[in-house]
Amino acid sequence: MINVAILGYGTVGSGVFEVLNENKESISRRAGQELHVKYVLDLRDFPGQPVEKVLVHDYEQIVSDPEVDIVVEVMGGVEPAYTFVKKALLAGKNVCTSNKALVAKHGPELMEIAKEKNINFTDQEFQSIVNVLKKHASPEELTKMEKLMSFRK
Repeated sequence: MINVAILGYGTVGSGVFEVLNENKESISRRAGQELHVKYVLDLRDFPGQPVEKVLVHDYEQIVSDPEVDIVVEVMGGVEPAYTFVKKALLAGKNVCTSNKALVAKHGPELMEIAKEKNINFTDQEFQSIVNVLKKHASPEELTKMEKLMSFRK
């Protein structure tokens, strides 16, 4: 099983959550193992929404969970995104980010940590999230995700 944590549940984060859940079977089949969104981090509550079941408010719950394989950072801004991404990388988790400000300020450092840990740090705006899933998603699924990119620009 591939466990994913999404940091942020705004326009992009909620779109990533929706696409991963709606296309779970297809993506899992292409990945060769089940994909599961284990956590979504956000400050707000979303009572009655599907995300409520996986919503957490404490980042440490994500970084300390050895079952989390991939962290998708879609929070925006430099902090706390930098702190969260760096901790995830140091904990051996693959990270995918759509955060241009974070990459501009700390990209080389974060890439070096990923290299030392032999894990992935993808950093090409939201397109990086699409690339991570490209080999596991159908063209229709990718088109839906790419439409979300327009909200980041």
